[in-house]
Amino acid sequence: ISFGGSIVPEEPPPPPTFFDLQVIDITWSPVAAKAGEAVTFSALVYNNGTGPSPDGVIHGVGFSVDGVQVAWSASNTTSIAAHGQRSQVADGGPGGVLTWTAVAGTHSVQAFVDDAGRMPTESDKANNILVKSIVVASPPPPDPPSGISAPPQAVAANLTTLVWNDEFEG
Repeated sequence: ISFGGSIVPEEPPPPPTFFDLQVIDITWSPVAAKAGEAVTFSALVYNNGTGPSPDGVIHGVGFSVDGVQVAWSASNTTSIAAHGQRSQVADGGPGGVLTWTAVAGTHSVQAFVDDAGRMPTESDKANNILVKSIVVASPPPPDPPSGISAPPQAVAANLTTLVWNDEFEG
């Protein structure tokens, strides 16, 4: 631009901004799940980019256990600012069930932000997945049936062994 014969340099355009969503933590409730309990998953989503994520676009997170999708979060559409974060709780799942029924043992839990590919302009999609292990305890044994007794002399002599089956046969 020229003013009265002198050239004034133009301001360079600002550098482009990019968003980069990452799952930085996975949590579940109950924390110490037992077999048979319904477990709800949450993901902490962080924007590691230099600009905000798009507003009005679903910021989805898919949750899988041992490679099988069990739930998702698909109701958050507000932008996440650069270096901002938000917790996203599962709000949907296969067949309308948004929890996983815990199974005893150690399992791999995966959270995948933008699992449905709704944000194609994200700067780095290679870091959208986090995997953690969950250890699920076996359920406690059932209480023994009530109303069973043994003669006092048998109990004193440790001669009685009680065995029961918690299954009802009718």
